[in-house]
Amino acid sequence: MGKNLRAALLLGCVLLATGTVGAYQIPGVLGDIQDIADELEKGKDVKAKVGALRKKHEDLGDVMKAFKPRARGGIGVGPKGPGDGIELKILNLSKRALSKDALARERAELTAMAYLSLAMGKIAHAYAPMGNRAKAWKADADAQEKAAKNLVDAVKKGDAADVRKAAGALNAACFNCHAAVRIPPPPPPRP
Repeated sequence: MGKNLRAALLLGCVLLATGTVGAYQIPGVLGDIQDIADELEKGKDVKAKVGALRKKHEDLGDVMKAFKPRARGGIGVGPKGPGDGIELKILNLSKRALSKDALARERAELTAMAYLSLAMGKIAHAYAPMGNRAKAWKADADAQEKAAKNLVDAVKKGDAADVRKAAGALNAACFNCHAAVRIPPPPPPRP
């Protein structure tokens, strides 16, 4: 057995022992998100499953990694490769409408991605902070859910212009939430 193979096997054992899946993912989180998305696609209530996910996975950052490329621990969409992340696909869809043929070819993948985005909106509600940021957080999560529902509908209709519009709204909702989370609120006024 060569040195490189031994090193790869050792790394694999370390990753399994530490519970690290993929490059950056926490065990079970992708399956939990996918399960919620599948239930949404069936028209089922997911409140209990979202609550269970919230209890099981404390850090929303770990959950959000699902939108990264597969190589970085994400669920991915489309063919495997460096650009297979859901986040990137949504951004690209918002910039350029797919051709009618491409939309027909990618319909199943785009529908699955839209339901994953809808699931993430519902999941984001469960991580809402307390205090003055809660209202804006919930509004951003609502915007994500609405845009994801519109994306589901547009893909099912096969309307490339509506897919682009819904993807743009979804990208904006994600961006707005991420910007609010990353930028700390201003300090309170001095008495």
